[in-house]
Amino acid sequence: MMNKNKFNILIVEDELFIAWDIKDLLERIDINVSIVKDFDSAINNINILKPDLVIIDVYLGKGKTGIELGNYLSRDLSLPFIYLTSYNDAKTIQDIIQTSPFAFITKPFKKVDLLTTVQIAINSCNNKTELNNFIDKFDTENVTYLIKKVLNYIDKNIENKIEIDDLVSLTKWSKHHFVRMFTAQMNISPYSYVLKVKIEYAKIMILKKNTKLESVAYDLGFQSYVNFARTFKKYTKYSPKEYRNINKTNLNFHLQDVSSF
Repeated sequence: MMNKNKFNILIVEDELFIAWDIKDLLERIDINVSIVKDFDSAINNINILKPDLVIIDVYLGKGKTGIELGNYLSRDLSLPFIYLTSYNDAKTIQDIIQTSPFAFITKPFKKVDLLTTVQIAINSCNNKTELNNFIDKFDTENVTYLIKKVLNYIDKNIENKIEIDDLVSLTKWSKHHFVRMFTAQMNISPYSYVLKVKIEYAKIMILKKNTKLESVAYDLGFQSYVNFARTFKKYTKYSPKEYRNINKTNLNFHLQDVSSF
């Protein structure tokens, strides 16, 4: 059984070298990680391991797919999960969305993308109280504790304007020391991390909610739509409108292909 004094993640990945890389990365930020390689192993071990979050490869070699596992977790267990996929075709995207994952990450992924997505998922899970109790056990001078405290604050205030001074005030460090320590721990500056998280939230809102793009910008605390659109394009290479249209176009092409049979 996983250690319930830590946040617990189960990785379902048939490429074990990828699974072990993820395990090593997550264990560095005090997450407890277990690995299985197929659908049946995941089902058989979930009741034993009792994970808080599952990371699933979309295609698991022989046998049932990761999407079938995701559908089971969503429908029968209400257990949050994140997909890993090297496929971004219209059919795969549609199948992924229909299972209501927390998020999906495209392979090959960057370390910061995985860490950011997992951190958002952790803070959005139903186990916030347990996680906070775990964090409170750390000494207040502990680097890991302080960085997690900052990450929690960012997640809870992502719809507001977040200043670096707000983050520094959560620690006992100087601004210079805070920026240096945060960057060393997360491999990204605190300013860039905040923007990265906002853009990840924006991508989900644009893709899953048919809201006005201007509303997405203001809901995430951007001062103007122009500023939001410029930042979004910097991180994704697409404007918000282009990002929405591309995903809609891909899905429409798939639906047209299906209707032709």
